[in-house]
Amino acid sequence: MPWPNRIRTPRNEIIIRSMWKDERTIVDIARAINASPDTVYNWLHALGLKEKKRRNGCAPYVHRKEPVETVQRKCLTCLEMFPSSGAGNRRCKGCKELEIYRGGAGIFEL
Repeated sequence: MPWPNRIRTPRNEIIIRSMWKDERTIVDIARAINASPDTVYNWLHALGLKEKKRRNGCAPYVHRKEPVETVQRKCLTCLEMFPSSGAGNRRCKGCKELEIYRGGAGIFEL
């Protein structure tokens, strides 16, 4: 017997349609109905509601409302300090533009 669908209820559909009409983000909608953003995205697609582009062409659930604070980090490739926008940003712009980095080579060496 399949699991009962506790997310796709008529009540949640009303919430999704209302919040989407008010241009709320997918993450906000997901929090309101206690679901994942992927579930909301798929449900919006099934309801025929097209995902709207927001400022800078970013998808609604990706857009950051507040400016990103930068921290000085040491590049893992060239060991130079650079302004990093987050923990996942560990290589400087110069190293990211190298052909070997962009080409997806197995071992990244200079």
